[in-house]
Amino acid sequence: HPKDALAPGAGFRSAQLQEQLHDYMNAAEAYRWIVERYPTDLHFNEAIEGQFRVGEIYLNGKKLKLLGIPIASALDRAVTIFANVVRTAPYGRYTARAQFNIGMAREKQGANDAAIQAYQAVVDKFPNEPIAVDAQYQIGYIWFTAAQLGTNDAAAAGNAKTAFQDFLFHYPKSEK
Repeated sequence: HPKDALAPGAGFRSAQLQEQLHDYMNAAEAYRWIVERYPTDLHFNEAIEGQFRVGEIYLNGKKLKLLGIPIASALDRAVTIFANVVRTAPYGRYTARAQFNIGMAREKQGANDAAIQAYQAVVDKFPNEPIAVDAQYQIGYIWFTAAQLGTNDAAAAGNAKTAFQDFLFHYPKSEK
């Protein structure tokens, strides 16, 4: 009964229970269901937080399981969850960090172009968030690493230099 007044609360409680039982995939889906169907519900922000929490579990190495046996990395699942957070709460408390985590997941996968795009989105959309400092630094670091590997690509070295100069210009007081 999705139109019942108790549906959002029941869905949220279901998501919490699934998370407690370490059924993270279904918990993330239940949180997403609440966020998409009931954006004005009292549990909206908690559901976003729950999605973010589950995404970080997958980002930090939780493996997908089949019959209880770990079979694969769940980085794509983490990206999907973080993308849902960004899409459903574009100005929320977790949005900038979720976008940054998409970049981290792509970087771990070796998809440097996708990682750079995700980090650049943090810098462009959330320039005043503290995580933007790390995003700009990561862009430079990815280009620097690309320049160091294999062919010592001159374009990658130039891009790394530009990214680090942008970092120094925009964030001169950063620890990094």
